[in-house]
Amino acid sequence: SNYYHGGELYAEGTEGSPVTFTPYDGITGSWNGIYFEDRSDWSGATNSLKNCIIEKGNDYNILCELTGSVTIDSCTIKDAVTDGIRFSSSNGSFTNSIFENNGRYPVYFMDWASNPWHKDNTFNSKGINYIVMSGGNCENNSTILSDNIEYFVLSSIIIGKYNNKCRLTIEPGVTMNFDTSTYIQVGHHSGYYHGGELYAEGNADSLITFSPYNSAVGGWEGIYFHDNSDWNSSTSSLKYCLIEKGDSYNVYCVSTSQPTFENCELTNAVGDGLKCYNASPGILSSTISFNGGHGIYLDGSSNPDIGNDPNYTNNLYENGPYEVYNNTSNNIDARYNYWGASDSAMIASRIYDHYDNTAKGIVIFGDFAQIPAMTTTTTLLSGNVWYNNASSSDMDNALMEVFDFGGSPIENTTTNGSGYYVFSSFTSGNYTLDITPDDVWGGVNSTDALLILNHFAHIDTLLDMELAAADVNYSQTVNGTDALFVMKRYTSMITSFPAGDWLYNTANLTINGNQVVNDFAMLCFGDVNSSYTPAKKDEKTVTLVYEGNQVIQSFTAFDLTISIKDMMEAGAISLGLIYPKEYMEITGAELLNTNGNVIFTSENGLFRIAYADMNAVNYAAGDEMLTINCMARDLTSMQEPILIELYEASEFANPMAQVIENVTLSAPELTTLTLGINNFGDEGLWLSENYPNPFRNTTTIRYQIPANGNVSLKVYNLTGTMVKELVNNQQLKGEHTVEFNCKGIEPGIYFYKLEFSNSENHTSLINKMSVTR
Repeated sequence: SNYYHGGELYAEGTEGSPVTFTPYDGITGSWNGIYFEDRSDWSGATNSLKNCIIEKGNDYNILCELTGSVTIDSCTIKDAVTDGIRFSSSNGSFTNSIFENNGRYPVYFMDWASNPWHKDNTFNSKGINYIVMSGGNCENNSTILSDNIEYFVLSSIIIGKYNNKCRLTIEPGVTMNFDTSTYIQVGHHSGYYHGGELYAEGNADSLITFSPYNSAVGGWEGIYFHDNSDWNSSTSSLKYCLIEKGDSYNVYCVSTSQPTFENCELTNAVGDGLKCYNASPGILSSTISFNGGHGIYLDGSSNPDIGNDPNYTNNLYENGPYEVYNNTSNNIDARYNYWGASDSAMIASRIYDHYDNTAKGIVIFGDFAQIPAMTTTTTLLSGNVWYNNASSSDMDNALMEVFDFGGSPIENTTTNGSGYYVFSSFTSGNYTLDITPDDVWGGVNSTDALLILNHFAHIDTLLDMELAAADVNYSQTVNGTDALFVMKRYTSMITSFPAGDWLYNTANLTINGNQVVNDFAMLCFGDVNSSYTPAKKDEKTVTLVYEGNQVIQSFTAFDLTISIKDMMEAGAISLGLIYPKEYMEITGAELLNTNGNVIFTSENGLFRIAYADMNAVNYAAGDEMLTINCMARDLTSMQEPILIELYEASEFANPMAQVIENVTLSAPELTTLTLGINNFGDEGLWLSENYPNPFRNTTTIRYQIPANGNVSLKVYNLTGTMVKELVNNQQLKGEHTVEFNCKGIEPGIYFYKLEFSNSENHTSLINKMSVTR
């Protein structure tokens, strides 16, 4: 066509007899191809190319300009110097055709007004094998079609219609690759309102992808929902979309309630995965992960529900610094999501909210999922479980159970001897996970308490799992209260933490189809230096030696002193001593030269004391370190000296909470001079058994003293209370006899104690008697 001369071209060959357009000389680029000018549809003109070969054009093989009349079907368009087909403000269609070996683009949409129908084509160009779109203003309803090829977008797409709204629809399976510094903007304002809608609704088998053309992280500017994206009741929907590698963000929503994300993935942005200012989009069943900034950043009056429904679990993990950064004063409902962790303390450490800044609202995340929600029909979950210490000790024989949010069991398994687990395939859904180790909880002492104190005082810094393990009272903060809880747990003043016993966190996560490989690192709450080794006794760093002896007497109070052999600067002391509870009890203790936090317990023959303070205590070699207040019980059956034993979980640490190796303590042997009936002391003191024994009225007691001196003979009940004084005076060396009348004394077991003293010595003996009726 030319000027107002309508023209039609009908070149309709057959599969066996195609119509061919080619240069006479056979040289690529020596003719200029077929040009459908804007009058090619004037006065109802139409054009049809079917079973044609159009080849070796210069700038193009076909150019359609300002026309919608051209139908191209089952053609081969090949070997152009530059482009196979160009569309300039044109529609029409091309179907079932082959684009082959064209030098630059197989198809080039030169402006946004070009929107031809196309399906079932084959593309194999030697240049950029994409359908190339120039981008621009989308001012009318338009659809980007899926056609076995990706798109390359050269400039930004801005969706919006003057004083109205328009919709851009993207079909399932479309991949849109954007040039550097380009973006999609939904809604805009250029002197007036332009409502815009983006409907990109893929499905589980045909995702819609938004990505930079150069594949570089930060290689495009992402999707921006302007405040007119909900003007004039505009709505947008993104389903089964992959939006990746944006620069400052993957998606930014400003002063809008749009869009609704469902089963989308926002990943690998330089900045935030999803950024909201005065915006509350719907976020359902989507994955936001591996973004360099925050997973979701909320500012202004933003108040979206993030999942908050057991049917719409979002996956939020591996974003830094936070999965959700709540810079608003609103409480954000974010229950039932997966956070890349399986413990509330670890999740809390990945959220910035009221607990980090009291001016902000709370992100409410419990209940929460503990395995990622999958879009596949089934999930095959496997991985390894280890303890988060230096050697990554395998956690064998740990029970692992999957439950739905109603508490119904879905599947279970047990780790093997190498800590590996695998579940039988189960239906994909939104689930919780419990790990119950076969190993006992442990590894916590005053060294951990000191680390917590140092963290609170900014002397040291706890990070990641160690920081989460420090919040033993589950207050969302780490301070001296947690340190006190740790010392109480070491001394058995408490037997559990408010946060529980075990913290576990996703160490590695890989998803490939329906296969989820989820490795878990575990840590005992309170073990903030990760010192515990499950199923293995810790190597001892403290030893106890015995020096000298201390004579103790039945039913008599005495002090036991523990000394330190070497010079030391101690910031934390965790000390346990095992004693024979049948012969003694502990009533008090004092850790010498300290003013810090000291607590102790004594129960069932185990004495434990805990101390932690940033102001270290300095000990010189040989210093007395600890005084223990004791009360002797009945010692008459004692046949050997008492040797206090060291509790294996004893440890000393320096002010920086580093364990001190090779600490040596000393204690005396505890002996008695009364080791049975008629036992003689070195000085010739002896005490006979009373006769008769048992007795009802009177009994006779015989004793011998080795020299002239003071003699005391008294009777005590089982509680150590004196009930009768029989002798208290000076006596001559030799044997003596005393009669004891038990009138007024209740039947029972009693003890009588003989004490002898003069200027040279002071000794005593005890025997037992029984009063009957």
